[in-house]
Amino acid sequence: MNTRLIVWLVSAMLRWTLPEAQHEAAGARYTEIAQDAVTVAFTAEESPLFKGPLGRTKTATLLLAIASYESSFRQDVEEGRKRGDHGQSWCLMQINLGRARVRLDGDGWAWAKADEEGALSGEDLAADRKACFRMALHFARVSYRACGDLSLYTSGSCSKTEKAAKYRAFRATELLRRNPVTWVDADALF
Repeated sequence: MNTRLIVWLVSAMLRWTLPEAQHEAAGARYTEIAQDAVTVAFTAEESPLFKGPLGRTKTATLLLAIASYESSFRQDVEEGRKRGDHGQSWCLMQINLGRARVRLDGDGWAWAKADEEGALSGEDLAADRKACFRMALHFARVSYRACGDLSLYTSGSCSKTEKAAKYRAFRATELLRRNPVTWVDADALF
């Protein structure tokens, strides 16, 4: 894995969420989070959200930008001890499942029965960070396909005025604009 990509992402994560005094304590955990987001974004079985030579880098960046807003990378949120949306949302990406189960379906997702093979619950997402990122990637992909933005992910419906969707996407694009990377995805492959 490209160390420069991980360091670049971790430095952004630290700027997005923590006071300077807490950076050292969070560094190792943030590195693991960034590595898992990159692993998911660079998995050959997953389509990146964006085209071009930096499509997968942009996908990993967006996943972490979403997580920065949804959970601030808090460990109690990641582990499911603290959940948003009145206890319905799970993991770093705050995926609103309640007690339902879903399964990955091609480039999207579908509701699943409890005994269905491959069905994931909120508890499953809280127990497996990569599963959380994969599910979020699929939710984001469906949102972009349906709405052209993240509004379906953030609010449950398509809305061009949905500020939460704009903030998450802006954070990722602004990072790339202000801190351009010096590699292409092919250089960052495992």
